[in-house]
Amino acid sequence: DGKRIAYVYRPTRESANSEIYVVNSDGSGKAQITKLGSVCMFPRWSPDGKRLAFTTASGIDAGGPPQLKINLVDADGKNQVELGDGWVSAWSPDSKRLLLT
Repeated sequence: DGKRIAYVYRPTRESANSEIYVVNSDGSGKAQITKLGSVCMFPRWSPDGKRLAFTTASGIDAGGPPQLKINLVDADGKNQVELGDGWVSAWSPDSKRLLLT
């Protein structure tokens, strides 16, 4: 609906971790949604605006390919759930399904 913006924030260039934040489109109401201490990326709003899907990556510094996991969280940061491997591509129009790749 364009009223809130989800974005990824990394505190420093040297930091390996990033978290997801939400802010109102007028710049007010900044809120940290994730507190995972890992690499969070690609936040996608559900069409109804009630949830965010996002991807986490771990093992980046281990020399091999990163482990990508799909996650869901309520818009207020509660009820975070890891769904499985992959990353989020798109929501269905009714907000009931995710296209995962």
